[in-house]
Amino acid sequence: MRGHWREFVRRTEYKAEIQRFLNGPSSQKALRQELVEKFLHISSQVPCSHAESDILRIADFILRLPRDLTGDVVESGVFKGGASCKLSLVAAATGRRLILCDSFHGFPKDADKEDARLSEGEKLGTLDEVKRNVSLYGDPSVVEYVPGWLEHTLPELRATGRVLVAVFEDTDLQDPATVCIKLLYPLLQPGGRIFTHDVMFPMALAAYRDREVWGALDIHAPPKLVIVRKAIFRRTGALGYVTKPKAREQVRVRA
Repeated sequence: MRGHWREFVRRTEYKAEIQRFLNGPSSQKALRQELVEKFLHISSQVPCSHAESDILRIADFILRLPRDLTGDVVESGVFKGGASCKLSLVAAATGRRLILCDSFHGFPKDADKEDARLSEGEKLGTLDEVKRNVSLYGDPSVVEYVPGWLEHTLPELRATGRVLVAVFEDTDLQDPATVCIKLLYPLLQPGGRIFTHDVMFPMALAAYRDREVWGALDIHAPPKLVIVRKAIFRRTGALGYVTKPKAREQVRVRA
């Protein structure tokens, strides 16, 4: 009975979210239908730690951005690359790059000290495995890989001066979530968003409400954290986001 209930909730949620996604701008009708079909196929081929509705929400946000708005997309914490495959298709459709940041070694040592549900090496997706999945089911032409622990790789990424429109953070741990906020939020265009899949992990989620974390960016109060979906079952995770306020001055656009 429990298995049937889970399947009922999953199908009901997906049906409603898929319909919402398909109800986007009429000019994108064919594209959105194609993306839904490809997303569902990817989920049947690649292990995913997200719910379909999560990626549909992120995809909808990116698709609605002005096409001349400069900025790429970052995913931090990629597991087997299921979300990466899907986001690469969205990036390709909107003329953006997708930057994948992960250790590609699973959770670090002592992850269980923060959350007993986690263990070293869990959620392992090797770099070769992720590349293979993206090549088979995504669009590898728009993907860049940044292997290594985030505290070492993200400072280098920030130093390049990349401009971002969206980040999908799914690290499950407080320290890497904090690193993502401090180093990636400043790269966001005004109106850009950090989506977090860590709503179900109290310590990681706490980073988004920590005044000291945001204070390091000269932001006196944490931006509003919008919870899009809370987890019903652990396997489906949960989603939230913070939006960078729009500045008065004109944002950078593509030449």
